Amino acid sequence: MLMVVAPLEQELAGLRRALRPTRWGVQRQPLSVPLEMHVVGVGQAAAQRVSQLLAAWRPRPAPLRHRLDGLVLLGFAGALSDAVGTGDLILSSRYYREGLRDFAQPDLRMWRDAVEAMRQSNQRMSQLDSVTVARLVTAPEERCSLAHQYGAATVNMEDYWLARAAAEAGVPFLSARAVLDNSTQRLPAYLPDLVGSSSRAALALACKPWRVPAALRIARQSQIASATLVRFALAFERHLSSLAPLSQRGVGGISARIN
Repeated sequence: MLMVVAPLEQELAGLRRALRPTRWGVQRQPLSVPLEMHVVGVGQAAAQRVSQLLAAWRPRPAPLRHRLDGLVLLGFAGALSDAVGTGDLILSSRYYREGLRDFAQPDLRMWRDAVEAMRQSNQRMSQLDSVTVARLVTAPEERCSLAHQYGAATVNMEDYWLARAAAEAGVPFLSARAVLDNSTQRLPAYLPDLVGSSSRAALALACKPWRVPAALRIARQSQIASATLVRFALAFERHLSSLAPLSQRGVGGISARIN
């Protein structure tokens, strides 16, 4: 079994729809690798929620109905470079943390499986590094600075922290990100008002209609990025279903430090 987590419901919604029975009640073909999905929140606090979820597996009596073979983060990312753009899939091999020259890494076997899954399904992907920050990066100037400091192509708020939480729990980890906003795009400061409750977003736009064009652009980008995550998740599951469980194949490296 894979535990699939996302910071926001919007990042899991597409996959939930893809796995839902059809409108005529016909069940889709069951997954060979079961998925357990959770929304865990934004930023470093998400690591605490993930640690709780992983800890819940430890006391379960054997034999387990499903073995927890790995943790996969699905989420959006912001571009730091014009090398990537909206809808691009990012499978970073290093997750930098802003403020330190410290980085975490995905489980090597999971990462290789993900890359191979993309190759077999003829889907484009990038292996460029990411940097984890503690705030929403909204300005192109900030993006340029982060790209220069870390050599990263994307920015997010969770990769480093969840990789560390998974390492502490001894669970293989992989982050799969879809690029949402482009490197030259200036995000509005009110973007958090558009995330989460659809009624709250509608109210925010109704009160300030001049925000609608920017909101529509972000909504369209979100649809594109969400479709990328769905394609990845289904292709990754198909590939893993043809392999032995990760627990039987060993675990790759997780973290390292630059001096």
